[in-house]
Order: sequence, then C-alpha cells, then structure tokens
Amino acid sequence: MDDQFRILLIDDSSDDRVLIRRALKQELGPLEVCEVGDAAALERALNAEPYDLVITDYNLGFTDGFTLLDALKARWPDCPVILCTGSLSEEIAVAALRKGLDDYVLKDQQRVLRLPAAVRSAVGHARQRAAARAAEVRYQALFEDAPVGLVQSLPDGRMLAANPAAARIWVPSVVCLKKKLKQASSVRVTPMVITVMRVFMVALCDAGDAGDTERVTLGYAFASQQADHLGRDQDSPAGNRDPGGR
Repeated sequence: MDDQFRILLIDDSSDDRVLIRRALKQELGPLEVCEVGDAAALERALNAEPYDLVITDYNLGFTDGFTLLDALKARWPDCPVILCTGSLSEEIAVAALRKGLDDYVLKDQQRVLRLPAAVRSAVGHARQRAAARAAEVRYQALFEDAPVGLVQSLPDGRMLAANPAAARIWVPSVVCLKKKLKQASSVRVTPMVITVMRVFMVALCDAGDAGDTERVTLGYAFASQQADHLGRDQDSPAGNRDPGGR
C-alpha cells in the first residue's frame, strides 16, 4: 500500500504533536502532516481539501472529542479518524467507536508505537471501502445501461432486480398475458409469473420510459390484483386444486 498519507494532526500540546510525528516517521517515513493546535487553525483545516487520515487528541482546550469527531465526520464522512490521547475510559471509547471513530491509541512512550500500524490499517480499510463503492457504481451503470436484458435472481428463481432493457422485453408479454387471462379463466397465474411481472414493471417505471406509462400502470395494477387473488387462493383449501378441480 502507498504510504504517502496526508494527515491532519489535532492536539493542543506541541510536545505531544512532536511525540506523534516522531512515532509516525519511524515507521512510515516522510509524511505530509498538517498540525492544528487551536480553534482558528482547526477552522482553516476543516475548510481545506480532505485528508487521508485525522489523528486527534480527545481532551482539547478549544473543543471536546465528541464534538470534534462529529464535525470531522460531517465534513469528511469517508476520512478515518484515530484518537491518540493520554487516557480514555472504556465507556468513552465505545461511544466514540459508535460515532464513527476508526481506532484509538493511548499516548505514552510505549503504546504510541502502535500508532503507525493503526494508521496503516485505518487508511487501508478506508481505501478498500472507497474501491468497493466505486466498483458498485461501475457495476450499477453497466447493469442499468446494458442494451440487453439483465436480471438478478436467487437460486430458487426469485427475482431481485431487472434492468430497463429487460423490462421493455417483458412488458409486451405481460400485456399479452392480461388479454389471455381475460379470455381464458382456466389459466392460472403462478407465483413466478407474479414475481416476474412485478419486478419488470418496477424496473420500467424506474427507467422513466414515459412512452410506456399506460402499459406500465395497467400491467402493474393487474399483477398486484392477481397476486392478491393468488395469495387468497393459496390460503384456502381449494388453492391446492388445479383449474379442473382435481
């Protein structure tokens, strides 16, 4: 992993900032570190470009740890934050982790040596999350814009999603099925048919195809009506018989 991090270091003690920088330099080499020791410097830092990581003390003279953590996560929700502080109770640590804190390291000569490993871990996890989000966006764009019909389904056949191209393929079939059902009362609508109709109708509505609005409205209303009938039929003893009554 690339060790070139942009780090925001927030601590109102210049001695502690020196301690932290020394610990980081021993393991990570040269770093771009922006130091903040007062409220004015913090305000300037929060208006700057996002950092790869924030290291902050909990007990600050110009703000408290929770208020600062909330401000950091509101400004840069994807930026990892590590508390490096002199003392931290278990209750405060748990509360901070629930608020989005990534890790904490106690600030003494021995335990501060764990800070570089915590930095690598937090930045690595943040980059993995960012890569996963980017991959999901790329996949969703490919799925939605594909010129061929694509469907997501479970192994048992239940449909999870369909792209607009698949919806356009199925809508005429649903309209045709509606006509056939009107003409032949003996035709049963299976759960699979209902699922397919609903999924593809929703997909087409999401696609915003104004030209098919009437067909979508009629088809989806029909699918919902048939699903209700199917549910009542399956709840009744007669629901297990075929259309011929056998």
